[in-house]
Amino acid sequence: MRSLLLVLLLATSASAWIDAGPLPTIPHTSRVLTVEDVETYWFNVLRRTEIPRRPSALHPEKQKQWDAKIAGFKQHLRQILNGHFRVEAEVAMLRHNIVAWERKGDPREADRCRDRLRAVLEHQALMKALATKEEAARRTADAAERQARALERMAASDDRDHTTVVVHPAPTHCPQPAAPTRPDPRPEPWPAVPTRPTPEPPGRPFCPVGSPDFPAR
Repeated sequence: MRSLLLVLLLATSASAWIDAGPLPTIPHTSRVLTVEDVETYWFNVLRRTEIPRRPSALHPEKQKQWDAKIAGFKQHLRQILNGHFRVEAEVAMLRHNIVAWERKGDPREADRCRDRLRAVLEHQALMKALATKEEAARRTADAAERQARALERMAASDDRDHTTVVVHPAPTHCPQPAAPTRPDPRPEPWPAVPTRPTPEPPGRPFCPVGSPDFPAR
């Protein structure tokens, strides 16, 4: 049943198309789709996209560009299979099923899909607004940090330019202290032995030179 549905989706062409952003558009049918049906359709359409041949070795730059595009293309396919575009797939499914239920003559189910689509779009817009605010806050914080670093560098530069250089006067010449003399190892001489004075002869007192008793010559 799913393979038949995919064949019908791939083979059907209608005047109205559902825009799924960067993903393939889904044609309107009278079948009610699921999110998995939309994701499988996207994967199959992208997988069957004709890819140009890889440039020759004579153009290495073009080869690098081709390799980068192929890597991004494969990553896109893996994201589809891993449910990275689950919200986009639900939006595409609801828009498709609104038309499908109207074609089936069931307006109640069509209104239910409209209500669900409105809620999903509001949630998507809210998440987008929050992401935008977070990005703006991050940029503001980065700009403030860069400005603070610039101010710190300017302050450091001003400090270097206004540094006061203190020049101390050259020290005056100080006389070198005399080197201590080494003590003489020889012993000091013994003091002279005092001689005892010669006693005067008795009956004659000592008279100095020039006295009447001892005239000078």
